[in-house]
Amino acid sequence: MMRDWFLSFAIYLDPNRYSWSGVQKRDWELYRSRNSGVMSVNYTEVGMVDDRYFDRTKRCDFLWENVAIVEN
Repeated sequence: MMRDWFLSFAIYLDPNRYSWSGVQKRDWELYRSRNSGVMSVNYTEVGMVDDRYFDRTKRCDFLWENVAIVEN
């Protein structure tokens, strides 16, 4: 699935446009704004997850403290 999404995006700028493997997969949704969700792909599931608190670990403190600067 990742290969299909990646190649389709690299060639057509749309991860959902073409599938070389023929595997049925969920459409990769557009990222509209913070708090809308991000695609999560792992061994057990593929789907959207809320990104409001995505990676609130200590290693990202700088980014969260400077979110207005980092977003621009």
